[in-house]
Amino acid sequence: MKVTKKQFNQFKKSFTDTCDRLGLTEYQITFNQDILEGKFASIVVDHEPCMAVVTLCIGLHYKLDKQEFNPIWLGKHEALHLLLAKFAFMAEYRSTLISDLDKEEHHIIRRLEKVL
Repeated sequence: MKVTKKQFNQFKKSFTDTCDRLGLTEYQITFNQDILEGKFASIVVDHEPCMAVVTLCIGLHYKLDKQEFNPIWLGKHEALHLLLAKFAFMAEYRSTLISDLDKEEHHIIRRLEKVL
């Protein structure tokens, strides 16, 4: 089953709305559709120029996929990945100071405090 244009637009709107709610407005976002192995959607973030590419799969292959596929939920899910992306990126490097991780953690918490 092919993902429809309507579903892709729902995905994009959900992602954008969630980013707006979370105050994630500093990123330049590009949306596309592609073949994805083992997942419905993905995000690749480049922190220095504040850019992200958000991808939705082009098709569903299994009956289970069709039951679980929800473009609105997926848009929110990928936006939350963007929220945590910098923290996850920093945590991968041994040279990252604990104080820098603490600062980023509190940056995330402040964003969530505004919407929860």
